[in-house]
Amino acid sequence: MIPAILNRFRLGKIGVISGIRKAFLQISLHENDMNFLRFLWWEGGNSERAIIYRHRRVVFGVSCSPFLLAAVLNRHFKQAPENLEKAAEKLKYSMCVDNCVASGDSSEELESFQRDST
Repeated sequence: MIPAILNRFRLGKIGVISGIRKAFLQISLHENDMNFLRFLWWEGGNSERAIIYRHRRVVFGVSCSPFLLAAVLNRHFKQAPENLEKAAEKLKYSMCVDNCVASGDSSEELESFQRDST
């Protein structure tokens, strides 16, 4: 997957790299799924006073997080309005986790891609 993205990056005259800010934290968890991301906090370092917390968002560093992000992104790409389908298709094949690695042949093309992607 990564070699294919890098090869497509080299197809255009101008390369562009971008990322989704706080990508994992933008994905909420369903109430039932929060129990799978629990953690204990020992108040004052005392194990007798343990508090159970649950994450409400996808956590960076959990092995399933990149999969969940990819599923959410693909859903949004499939639901893109007709006027944004071209940008959604380019994004779909240019994403590596939360980073976009793409290229184009002109600054106008890349400005259009940036505007439509945003």
